Amino acid sequence: MNGNAALAYKAQQVNSANPAQIVFMLYEKAIIHLRDVIAKGESKDVMGRCESNCLAQEIIFQLMDALDHEAAPDFAARMDKLYRFCINHLVSIDIVGKTQPAQDVIDLLIPLRESWKQLAEKSSEELRVEMRKAHTSQLNQALGNAGFSGNGYQPAPQQNTSYSQEQESVPPRTGISVSI
Repeated sequence: MNGNAALAYKAQQVNSANPAQIVFMLYEKAIIHLRDVIAKGESKDVMGRCESNCLAQEIIFQLMDALDHEAAPDFAARMDKLYRFCINHLVSIDIVGKTQPAQDVIDLLIPLRESWKQLAEKSSEELRVEMRKAHTSQLNQALGNAGFSGNGYQPAPQQNTSYSQEQESVPPRTGISVSI
């Protein structure tokens, strides 16, 4: 496959991916760059190590920018701290010249990548159901914490299927810009 065809294929993969697939791809690419940091560090390729490190950091910054602090403030704050730790840890690679921080960050990102992989493998409808369950659970917990009793919140059933089909045709906003 020539270079242009490979780039077109990758662009098509990204353009047709749902948000969970995009996040999974970002984690996957960050881990690939970090493994490259280690390999280039072992071969004493300082420029190559630095370039791969910068690419991994760029991806982590994109993941930070994609956090939705309004929809899930506690989760977003914890992930922001984790991403900041990763960035600071990776900066030390170029200062000290050791690649162990890259392995440390890989060890942190792998479980996150696997979680997003599981989400990415679900169909769009399965994702909607899972998200609806999670939101209902969070709302029920919030209602319980506020002193409301009873069955809690139950989402209204979808009645207008043409509306949901129209919704599916609009790509979800992820806040992630991906360059291949």
